Amino acid sequence: MSHKIAAEQFRLLSSKKNQGLKEKGTQHKVRKLNCQAHDLTNQLSIINLCCFKLRASLAGKLDENQLRELDAIEIAVAEVAILLEKFRRSLMDPSVSNSGENLATASLGPSQPG
Repeated sequence: MSHKIAAEQFRLLSSKKNQGLKEKGTQHKVRKLNCQAHDLTNQLSIINLCCFKLRASLAGKLDENQLRELDAIEIAVAEVAILLEKFRRSLMDPSVSNSGENLATASLGPSQPG
């Protein structure tokens, strides 16, 4: 009987340890995804700044179609920046998603090397 109790205590301790490891693994993934989202946001800022500088340096030289194409780039950059911000907020609080989908949990699938 004492062997059965000892085995049960070991199983409970082992289960708690595994849960702690799973939580740490998830936290690591969340931090990594948050860093990657931040890096993407930085790159979008560079694209936006380049559009601004291009528009300023070519003021009066761009035709209407070229201006519309710059507008399309700037709008796409802004939309992706908004999506990234929603994603980052959902990493911190998965209940934040406006569309009802849980963006953070959906992206925490099998771990990828690297």
